[in-house]
Amino acid sequence: MKWQDILKAELPPKNQAGTPITNEYRMAQDAWANQYTNELLQGLRSLDADDSSSWCKIDPMAKQVTWTLTSGSRTFSFDQFANELKSLLRASVYGQFKKTNYAFTEKMYLNDASSYVRDMVRNSTASNAFTNWINR
Repeated sequence: MKWQDILKAELPPKNQAGTPITNEYRMAQDAWANQYTNELLQGLRSLDADDSSSWCKIDPMAKQVTWTLTSGSRTFSFDQFANELKSLLRASVYGQFKKTNYAFTEKMYLNDASSYVRDMVRNSTASNAFTNWINR
């Protein structure tokens, strides 16, 4: 059995208003966040410079992603980029960030972190959500 086959941590449902946040809820959030970040990092490490696009430059040697914005560009380490992607997805699922579009599919991205990374690098429509997230 591979480690990928072990039961995956799932993003817990949004806590209802007025409901106290329990330690179990926090632990479930942390478990999902740690696992999902690791999956995103694996996806980033599998990319090379040829996977870059006009809005996203991958530097696998420096382990950096440079994202081009209308106001300039912003450089992230792979860890920072993975954390931003994770935060965007969680905020979108919980309804805290609504500037996404039809190409940004939360359900697929929750189950397939590598396709999330690929779409952010190669799909200009889906990546627009990340640009909106950075510009918030």
